[in-house]
Amino acid sequence: MKDVAANDEARKGLRKIHRLIKQERVDEAWQVFEKFDSKFLETIDIDLHDKILQARQIILKRMINELKVK
Repeated sequence: MKDVAANDEARKGLRKIHRLIKQERVDEAWQVFEKFDSKFLETIDIDLHDKILQARQIILKRMINELKVK
């Protein structure tokens, strides 16, 4: 079983990221990923890991769209 404390931290971070995405605060959402390093991602459940990577893709797509508009 993976680390329960790390899973809780990942869930909290993921909720924060989704909230910031909905508020169109993409730069702040990207900063949340700074604490999700590779060692941290290895300690959490695979479903949370996948959700974090999906959120990262959403943010990157929004950043690219912002650059296209500018």
